[in-house]
This record gives sequence, C-alpha cells and structure tokens, in this order.
Amino acid sequence: MSSIEIDGMMIEDLPLKDAVDMTRNLLERPGLDLVICTTEASFFRTDISEEKKNWLESASLNVFDVAGNDKGSFFGVFRQHNRNMKAEDYLAFLLGYLQGTGKNVTLVTEDTEKADRIKRNVMREYEDIDIVVCALSEYRTGDTLYNALNGSEPEAVISVLPWRLQAGILMEARNILIASLWIALPEESFRDKRLV
Repeated sequence: MSSIEIDGMMIEDLPLKDAVDMTRNLLERPGLDLVICTTEASFFRTDISEEKKNWLESASLNVFDVAGNDKGSFFGVFRQHNRNMKAEDYLAFLLGYLQGTGKNVTLVTEDTEKADRIKRNVMREYEDIDIVVCALSEYRTGDTLYNALNGSEPEAVISVLPWRLQAGILMEARNILIASLWIALPEESFRDKRLV
C-alpha cells in the first residue's frame, strides 16, 4: 500500500483486495460509513476547495478511477503510482458481495429516468440483487427522503448525485439512516461504463 499527497491530502493507493477487506469491516461495524468513488476528471476539474477536501477526508474509503481521463496538472502523479484498483472494479465487487449475502441496495438519483436506466444496467449483471430506486424529484422534504431510504432497509445506498448534494444529505442524515454504507458516485463516474 502506498499514499499520494495532493494539496495537503494523503490519499491511499489501495490494492483491490485491501479495499475489499476494508469494506467487509465497514459493513460489520455499526453506523453509516462513506465510500467515495470518483474519477480524476471529476476530482481535478476545478481547484480543490476546502469544502471538497473536507468531503473527501470524511470518507472511510476513497476509490479513484484513473482510466480514460483527460490530461490535468496532477495526472502524472497518479500515472507514476502503481494503480491497483479502479472504481468500477470496486463497485463490481460490492454489488457481487451484496448479491451473495442477499442484502439489498438503494439507488439514489435526481430523477426516475436516470435511476431506472442504471438499475436496468446493473440488473443485467447482478440479477439476484434487490435494488430499490429513490429519485430526489419525488420527495418534497428531507424527512420524506430519509424515511423512504430507511423504509427499504438497505445495506448500502449508492448515490449518483453531485457531491455537494450528497454532502448536504449526509450532514443532515448521517445519524438517521440505517444503511451501513453510503457509496458516493459523482454524476460523471462510469459514464462510459456499463453501470451508467
């Protein structure tokens, strides 16, 4: 295992096996843990603000996908490291693991059309996993959203929302939600992959 320092942040460069072991431990302990999966393009599109650094540092695990992105000022740092894991590999593990345990997943997006499309794509590969769709456009208040999320009793919430929106939801509801994991995916994550 190695670490990369970027703008004062230490980011662990984990092999997939270590991330898998860490995730199993997170699923077994009480409380809601945050796992952020993101792309270099998403992370480096703009300067890293204190707000974004706080969001990333609040995660129990950060998973970066470096494949297929445009050149940027920090990309050479990533390319020099031995990248053992990509975000889509991690998500494939998580869905396969949850399918094997019979535990369900709630997918949160901004609208039902996007949620249904992602769910269809996931179900092609993981037909036995129970995925409940939760679209923000259907809820008028935070409380109704949180009740809907808890009503589906998910082991993991997979959120495909802008990171600031995800950060706001977690700030309000981290102690309310009963899920073990909140998997944060930015909208552009996996755009060229099968899941989105």
